[in-house]
Amino acid sequence: MGMSLPDPIELCLEELDDASDAEPYVRCIAVTGGSPGLCFSPAGEVLWRLNESALAEIWVSLDGRLMLFRKSLQAQVSLTRVERHLELPLGKPVIVLGGDEISVAGKRFRVHVHGTTAEVRPPERLKLRRARNLAVAAAIALGALTADCKHGATGGSTATTSSATATPSPVTAASHDFKDARTAPAAGAGSTNGAAPDAGTADAKRTKGLRRTPPHPATPPIQIRDYPPAPSYKEPEPEKANVAALPTLSQGDIVSAMKAVQPRVKECYNQHKVPGIVSVSISVSKGGRIASATVTGKFAGTPSGKCVEAAAKTARFPPCEAMDFPWHFALE
Repeated sequence: MGMSLPDPIELCLEELDDASDAEPYVRCIAVTGGSPGLCFSPAGEVLWRLNESALAEIWVSLDGRLMLFRKSLQAQVSLTRVERHLELPLGKPVIVLGGDEISVAGKRFRVHVHGTTAEVRPPERLKLRRARNLAVAAAIALGALTADCKHGATGGSTATTSSATATPSPVTAASHDFKDARTAPAAGAGSTNGAAPDAGTADAKRTKGLRRTPPHPATPPIQIRDYPPAPSYKEPEPEKANVAALPTLSQGDIVSAMKAVQPRVKECYNQHKVPGIVSVSISVSKGGRIASATVTGKFAGTPSGKCVEAAAKTARFPPCEAMDFPWHFALE
């Protein structure tokens, strides 16, 4: 039975060092199978499908893990997980978890993992800050309008009262740290007839009823893998004792074979001039020959899709067991 590669993973990269008014979140897709996709330039910029000149890449491994892969020593690449820190070695993928901090050429990014997706698209900057500012402005305007209405209704309000009512703060409990409010003793608490309370008694009363913060769970270690990674599944038992099983295709085998057909795919674009990402379901039969290559999605059944199917069927693999996997070609 063939092995299917996992779906791409959707994530957000939060820029931590940008002090400007630019939106800090970049929504990204990490693709599977080692095909060109999400990467960083030597200057720390988030790029798409420019992997040949990239400093580092983010992709999905055969067992569905998000990986950071350093391709060059041109600039610094590191990963921080709470108190753990690793300067990435060259040519060895490192597992990335949600909440990790990635530093590329001095630029820091917080990783927010959203889950698997069937859609493959370039990175895009989310427009959250502008929407939040509009909501705050609307809240301020509504508060001022309410205050004016109250002032007009009462007529006898003083200037001090009107001013205090007309300028409500748009920031409410969400922006306050309630630790001081919970731990500060109430006025006069713990005293009798003005006498100062005993220090031990005051501390006990102050901490009584407070929920203690649970200890932080042990931080998972930062894992470095070999590349290409070893298969994460068991090879099938040979049907007969005297028949040796063929090796399983590695991720490196897949990448090499599919990159070899890229020039033919480029000819498809030159012929039909329709840009986009073509998703192909590849089935390799036992021995290493292509059993089928089927285009899915919006290019299915189109002239461009049929051209890419024909190009993908020319891929050649070393002798191997049967395997199924998806691949994504860029028509551009």
